[in-house]
Amino acid sequence: MQQTEEINIEMTLQEVIYDRGSQKSRHPCSLKSTSVFGFLVIIGCTSGVFKHEKSAVVMATFYKDIRTNTLPMNSDFVVEVDIEKANFKQTAYQAKLVYWKTSIVIDEIFTDGDFTELDDFKVSAKCARFERVVEMWQTCDKVSKWSNTPCDVNIPMNLTSKIMFSTKVFVSPDNSSRIFLTDPFISQINWRNIWRRDLTAKKSKFISNDMKTAFDGENPKIGDYKIHWNCYGKEDDEVSILGKIDEKGTEMVEYQTDLWMLFFKFRSAPLAKIYRGDVSLENIIENVKKEHQTDSSYSTVFINLSSLILLMIGTTFGFISFTGPLTEELDRNPCCGEFLTGIEYFFAMIMGILWFFLVYVLCWCLVDPWYWLVFGMVFSAGVFSVVAYKKKKVSDGVTCFGARVN
Repeated sequence: MQQTEEINIEMTLQEVIYDRGSQKSRHPCSLKSTSVFGFLVIIGCTSGVFKHEKSAVVMATFYKDIRTNTLPMNSDFVVEVDIEKANFKQTAYQAKLVYWKTSIVIDEIFTDGDFTELDDFKVSAKCARFERVVEMWQTCDKVSKWSNTPCDVNIPMNLTSKIMFSTKVFVSPDNSSRIFLTDPFISQINWRNIWRRDLTAKKSKFISNDMKTAFDGENPKIGDYKIHWNCYGKEDDEVSILGKIDEKGTEMVEYQTDLWMLFFKFRSAPLAKIYRGDVSLENIIENVKKEHQTDSSYSTVFINLSSLILLMIGTTFGFISFTGPLTEELDRNPCCGEFLTGIEYFFAMIMGILWFFLVYVLCWCLVDPWYWLVFGMVFSAGVFSVVAYKKKKVSDGVTCFGARVN
């Protein structure tokens, strides 16, 4: 009786082993499709990580370029005149990004008031930027008010607001040279000329719609104008400038450069900054960072973090799919197929996570060589630890499966 039970158990085990070893495998084309799909997922997630970090990496590279290539302008500005190229000034700062603390000179007087014959409306001022602000008295939705947007098509607004930039604002590194500021710099001069308070909104002037009669602003009629002027910047204002001197050495222009990220070239954003007073180069760079900084709210941080987590999960899934044929072969092992398949899944997940972090780290290694050093040290420490651990196990006579070797 006992012998019969042993025979039945043995036959049952043989049937199980036979069934597992001879089970129908998936079609080879299906396995190849799984591998191709996994490979495409890996490529897609890698590209996603690259694009996710591209903007931040490019801007970090740009800030590094500013710190590296900016030349501080000083009193040693030397002008050399080339006899063969008359009036062409050659300096060490031509076509260079410069940081400059100096004073502006304005060699132009703006005038306005040609729209009327009344002398009270003829103004002149020496400004870097001159603005005329015009409002018209009108009734919109049964509410009378001053507005710069006409609401009655029957009363056109013939006199409008305007902004004028001076073309003769310059800085002088010495007594004989003039470097003119271009519009990107002048448009940033937003501090008022305190000596021309007579041109502010508190000193507005009023004129009839036909621009022939001035009045004090009391009891205006529909279509009457309210006018004031703004004068920005004044002679000898101390400024701090970050920009590029053009190739001829005669103008301050926007600075742009080509930035490389792997094999991709990007054109940096235009850089032209001017601030009133003494502002250090580092503070200017910090202000530029704030201007380009994305929304730092909790929702934005959560979305960015979620995107990275999804990309990491996608990369891991891609590696698992890519190793599909190997999983199929291991699973057919009649003795320990499930065990080997589990190990294979584990290593595929580890490879996916490592690949994700490798791509992420490489993106930032492009910004600063020190990142390469840190990455190399961490990688070397990891390899050294694994090798030392394996040698210790071998010296103790223990295999990777925990069995002791005599």
